[in-house]
Amino acid sequence: MPSKGRPTRTIAGADEPQARRQSLREAQREFTRRLLTEVAVEVFDRKGYTNTTIDDIVTAANATRATFYQYFSSKREIVTALVDEMGEKGEEMFEAFTSVDPPTRQSVREWLARVADFYRECRTVIAATVPAAAQDPELAQRVAEVQTSFIKSLVPRLAPDERHSPLIRATLLEAQRDKIMEWWIIDDRRVLDGEEVLDALADIWSEALGITD
Repeated sequence: MPSKGRPTRTIAGADEPQARRQSLREAQREFTRRLLTEVAVEVFDRKGYTNTTIDDIVTAANATRATFYQYFSSKREIVTALVDEMGEKGEEMFEAFTSVDPPTRQSVREWLARVADFYRECRTVIAATVPAAAQDPELAQRVAEVQTSFIKSLVPRLAPDERHSPLIRATLLEAQRDKIMEWWIIDDRRVLDGEEVLDALADIWSEALGITD
């Protein structure tokens, strides 16, 4: 019991609500996780995913391997987290495409340009996904699910064609778009002119969608 007249000493932060202290710890953990992720992307961009080691990542982040393993079990797990983020952005773009009714060649061309910008923004992560998914069946399945989701949403928008099933046609359209953007943006094949690629894709997709304007 404190002596009469003497101020009671308290420990700094003792009266701080527990929820607030927990939120600060969570914010610190989120900051560290995000730092490791961003630094990993920088190292992937500089060295390539295959040549990057965990030591490369922690050195660049000025962290330790122990800190790294608090958040990730491997560099593949970092790519998985990034693929999940990309998947969310990709789903938003796909929803934007299917929300235009009726579509026009111009709206298709503008959407394809947005997709190309997405590939540029995520270029390093997309490039890292290929070797990472080859080593991780769950990651490969996640990538396939994102692609399959969009293909299925594209099926009902295709114009009738008795020659081939809508699912096959939608799959071929998306595979063609994905591969040519990989060659053009990810692999940086300079023989491909970006504007011509977008124009050609817009024509092909417009025809498949039954757009005549």
